[in-house]
Amino acid sequence: STVVSASDKQRQSAWQKLLSPADLLEDLSRIDTADDRIITTLVQHRETVVPALLAAMTERSGREKLRASKLLLHLGVTEGTRGMIEVLSQPNEAVRAHALRQLTFLPYHRDKGGYQVPLDQDAIFAAVDPFLETGGTKLRILAADVIERLRTPAAAARMTALIADPIIPIRVRSACWLAECGDARRALPAIDAMLLLPDLDDHHRYWLIQ
Repeated sequence: STVVSASDKQRQSAWQKLLSPADLLEDLSRIDTADDRIITTLVQHRETVVPALLAAMTERSGREKLRASKLLLHLGVTEGTRGMIEVLSQPNEAVRAHALRQLTFLPYHRDKGGYQVPLDQDAIFAAVDPFLETGGTKLRILAADVIERLRTPAAAARMTALIADPIIPIRVRSACWLAECGDARRALPAIDAMLLLPDLDDHHRYWLIQ
Protein backbone atom coordinates (compact mmCIF):
# COMPACT_ATOMS: atom_id res chain seq x y z
CA SER A 1 0.00 0.00 0.00
CA THR A 2 1.08 3.58 -0.57
CA VAL A 3 2.61 5.33 2.42
CA VAL A 4 1.59 8.96 2.79
CA SER A 5 4.10 11.11 4.64
CA ALA A 6 3.13 13.59 7.34
CA SER A 7 4.18 16.48 5.10
CA ASP A 8 2.01 15.16 2.25
CA LYS A 9 -0.94 14.88 4.65
CA GLN A 10 -0.37 18.48 5.74
CA ARG A 11 -0.27 19.70 2.15
CA GLN A 12 -3.44 17.76 1.35
CA SER A 13 -5.18 19.17 4.41
CA ALA A 14 -4.13 22.70 3.44
CA TRP A 15 -5.37 22.12 -0.12
CA GLN A 16 -8.73 20.83 1.11
CA LYS A 17 -9.09 23.91 3.28
CA LEU A 18 -8.21 26.09 0.31
CA LEU A 19 -10.92 24.32 -1.68
CA SER A 20 -13.58 24.93 0.95
CA PRO A 21 -16.51 26.42 -1.00
CA ALA A 22 -17.05 29.06 1.69
CA ASP A 23 -13.40 30.13 1.51
CA LEU A 24 -13.43 30.20 -2.27
CA LEU A 25 -16.57 32.31 -2.49
CA GLU A 26 -15.34 34.73 0.15
CA ASP A 27 -12.65 35.94 -2.23
CA LEU A 28 -13.67 35.25 -5.81
CA SER A 29 -10.51 36.89 -7.13
CA ARG A 30 -8.49 33.90 -5.86
CA ILE A 31 -10.38 31.37 -7.95
CA ASP A 32 -8.56 30.05 -10.99
CA THR A 33 -11.32 28.92 -13.33
CA ALA A 34 -8.76 26.94 -15.33
CA ASP A 35 -8.05 24.74 -12.29
CA ASP A 36 -10.09 21.56 -12.69
CA ARG A 37 -9.75 20.76 -8.97
CA ILE A 38 -11.51 23.96 -8.02
CA ILE A 39 -14.29 23.47 -10.57
CA THR A 40 -14.73 19.86 -9.41
CA THR A 41 -15.05 21.01 -5.79
CA LEU A 42 -17.66 23.61 -6.70
CA VAL A 43 -19.61 21.02 -8.72
CA GLN A 44 -19.63 18.71 -5.70
CA HIS A 45 -21.23 21.50 -3.63
CA ARG A 46 -23.43 22.78 -6.43
CA GLU A 47 -26.61 23.09 -4.34
CA THR A 48 -25.05 25.65 -2.03
CA VAL A 49 -22.53 27.18 -4.44
CA VAL A 50 -24.94 28.17 -7.24
CA PRO A 51 -27.21 30.36 -5.04
CA ALA A 52 -24.12 31.99 -3.52
CA LEU A 53 -22.68 32.71 -6.97
CA LEU A 54 -25.99 34.10 -8.22
CA ALA A 55 -26.05 36.45 -5.23
CA ALA A 56 -22.43 37.45 -5.84
CA MET A 57 -23.14 38.11 -9.51
CA THR A 58 -25.99 40.42 -8.52
CA GLU A 59 -24.34 42.19 -5.58
CA ARG A 60 -20.73 42.56 -6.71
CA SER A 61 -19.23 44.57 -9.54
CA GLY A 62 -16.34 44.55 -11.97
CA ARG A 63 -14.05 41.55 -11.97
CA GLU A 64 -15.78 39.81 -9.05
CA LYS A 65 -19.12 39.97 -10.89
CA LEU A 66 -17.35 38.64 -13.97
CA ARG A 67 -15.71 35.80 -12.02
CA ALA A 68 -19.04 34.78 -10.46
CA SER A 69 -20.63 34.81 -13.91
CA LYS A 70 -17.88 32.64 -15.41
CA LEU A 71 -18.14 30.13 -12.57
CA LEU A 72 -21.90 29.86 -13.05
CA LEU A 73 -21.35 29.06 -16.72
CA HIS A 74 -18.73 26.46 -15.77
CA LEU A 75 -21.38 24.93 -13.48
CA GLY A 76 -23.89 24.78 -16.34
CA VAL A 77 -26.01 27.78 -15.31
CA THR A 78 -27.04 29.87 -18.33
CA GLU A 79 -27.91 32.80 -16.04
CA GLY A 80 -24.18 33.48 -15.86
CA THR A 81 -24.57 35.13 -19.27
CA ARG A 82 -26.45 38.02 -17.64
CA GLY A 83 -23.50 38.94 -15.44
CA MET A 84 -21.12 38.87 -18.40
CA ILE A 85 -23.40 41.25 -20.32
CA GLU A 86 -23.71 43.61 -17.35
CA VAL A 87 -19.93 43.86 -17.11
CA LEU A 88 -19.70 44.50 -20.86
CA SER A 89 -22.01 47.49 -20.41
CA GLN A 90 -19.83 49.18 -17.78
CA PRO A 91 -18.27 52.52 -18.76
CA ASN A 92 -14.70 51.51 -17.87
CA GLU A 93 -13.04 50.45 -21.12
CA ALA A 94 -10.41 48.32 -19.36
CA VAL A 95 -13.17 46.36 -17.61
CA ARG A 96 -15.03 45.86 -20.89
CA ALA A 97 -11.84 44.67 -22.57
CA HIS A 98 -11.21 42.25 -19.71
CA ALA A 99 -14.75 40.87 -20.05
CA LEU A 100 -14.31 40.33 -23.79
CA ARG A 101 -11.01 38.55 -23.18
CA GLN A 102 -12.62 36.30 -20.56
CA LEU A 103 -15.29 35.30 -23.07
CA THR A 104 -12.50 33.95 -25.29
CA PHE A 105 -11.14 31.93 -22.35
CA LEU A 106 -14.37 30.02 -21.73
CA PRO A 107 -14.20 26.31 -22.70
CA TYR A 108 -14.48 26.12 -26.46
CA HIS A 109 -14.00 23.43 -29.10
CA ARG A 110 -14.53 24.23 -32.77
CA ASP A 111 -15.27 20.62 -33.70
CA LYS A 112 -17.62 19.93 -30.79
CA GLY A 113 -20.21 22.63 -31.22
CA GLY A 114 -18.24 25.68 -30.13
CA TYR A 115 -18.62 26.89 -26.56
CA GLN A 116 -18.72 24.02 -24.08
CA VAL A 117 -20.68 26.05 -21.51
CA PRO A 118 -24.37 27.12 -21.78
CA LEU A 119 -23.69 30.67 -22.96
CA ASP A 120 -26.70 32.52 -24.39
CA GLN A 121 -24.96 33.23 -27.68
CA ASP A 122 -27.68 35.45 -29.17
CA ALA A 123 -27.56 37.68 -26.09
CA ILE A 124 -23.76 37.80 -26.15
CA PHE A 125 -23.76 38.75 -29.83
CA ALA A 126 -26.22 41.58 -29.16
CA ALA A 127 -23.92 42.88 -26.40
CA VAL A 128 -20.62 42.47 -28.25
CA ASP A 129 -21.46 43.43 -31.84
CA PRO A 130 -21.84 47.19 -31.10
CA PHE A 131 -18.16 47.33 -30.14
CA LEU A 132 -17.32 46.71 -33.80
CA GLU A 133 -19.11 49.95 -34.65
CA THR A 134 -18.14 52.22 -31.75
CA GLY A 135 -15.09 50.72 -30.05
CA GLY A 136 -11.43 51.55 -30.44
CA THR A 137 -9.05 49.19 -32.19
CA LYS A 138 -8.38 47.04 -29.12
CA LEU A 139 -12.07 46.54 -28.31
CA ARG A 140 -12.89 45.86 -31.97
CA ILE A 141 -10.26 43.12 -32.21
CA LEU A 142 -11.44 41.51 -28.97
CA ALA A 143 -15.06 41.72 -30.13
CA ALA A 144 -14.15 39.92 -33.36
CA ASP A 145 -12.38 37.24 -31.29
CA VAL A 146 -15.64 36.60 -29.43
CA ILE A 147 -17.98 36.78 -32.40
CA GLU A 148 -15.98 34.25 -34.42
CA ARG A 149 -16.70 31.73 -31.63
CA LEU A 150 -20.47 32.22 -31.71
CA ARG A 151 -22.60 29.74 -33.66
CA THR A 152 -25.48 32.02 -34.66
CA PRO A 153 -26.64 33.31 -38.07
CA ALA A 154 -26.03 36.92 -37.01
CA ALA A 155 -22.47 36.12 -35.93
CA ALA A 156 -21.80 34.32 -39.22
CA ALA A 157 -23.09 37.30 -41.21
CA ARG A 158 -20.89 39.67 -39.21
CA MET A 159 -17.77 37.53 -39.66
CA THR A 160 -18.43 37.43 -43.40
CA ALA A 161 -18.76 41.22 -43.58
CA LEU A 162 -15.50 41.74 -41.68
CA ILE A 163 -13.51 40.47 -44.67
CA ALA A 164 -13.47 44.13 -45.80
CA ASP A 165 -12.51 45.60 -42.41
CA PRO A 166 -9.69 48.16 -42.51
CA ILE A 167 -7.93 46.64 -39.46
CA ILE A 168 -5.66 43.81 -40.58
CA PRO A 169 -6.04 41.56 -37.47
CA ILE A 170 -9.82 41.68 -37.88
CA ARG A 171 -9.60 41.01 -41.61
CA VAL A 172 -7.31 38.05 -40.91
CA ARG A 173 -9.82 36.62 -38.42
CA SER A 174 -12.61 36.98 -40.95
CA ALA A 175 -10.58 35.31 -43.71
CA CYS A 176 -9.58 32.40 -41.48
CA TRP A 177 -13.19 32.02 -40.28
CA LEU A 178 -14.49 32.03 -43.87
CA ALA A 179 -11.90 29.44 -44.91
CA GLU A 180 -12.90 27.10 -42.09
CA CYS A 181 -16.58 27.77 -41.44
CA GLY A 182 -17.98 29.94 -44.19
CA ASP A 183 -17.22 30.46 -47.89
CA ALA A 184 -13.65 29.39 -48.65
CA ARG A 185 -13.93 30.68 -52.22
CA ARG A 186 -14.56 34.18 -50.90
CA ALA A 187 -11.74 33.89 -48.39
CA LEU A 188 -9.00 32.97 -50.88
CA PRO A 189 -8.83 36.28 -52.83
CA ALA A 190 -8.73 38.21 -49.54
CA ILE A 191 -5.99 35.93 -48.18
CA ASP A 192 -3.92 36.32 -51.36
CA ALA A 193 -4.26 40.11 -51.19
CA MET A 194 -3.23 40.26 -47.53
CA LEU A 195 -0.20 38.05 -48.10
CA LEU A 196 1.09 40.74 -50.47
CA LEU A 197 0.83 43.49 -47.86
CA PRO A 198 4.33 44.78 -46.96
CA ASP A 199 3.33 45.47 -43.35
CA LEU A 200 1.74 42.07 -42.65
CA ASP A 201 3.48 40.64 -39.58
CA ASP A 202 4.73 37.05 -39.31
CA HIS A 203 2.01 36.07 -36.81
CA HIS A 204 -0.83 36.97 -39.16
CA ARG A 205 1.05 35.57 -42.18
CA TYR A 206 1.34 32.25 -40.36
CA TRP A 207 -2.43 32.00 -39.79
CA LEU A 208 -3.26 32.99 -43.35
CA ILE A 209 -1.13 30.23 -44.89
CA GLN A 210 -2.41 27.43 -42.63
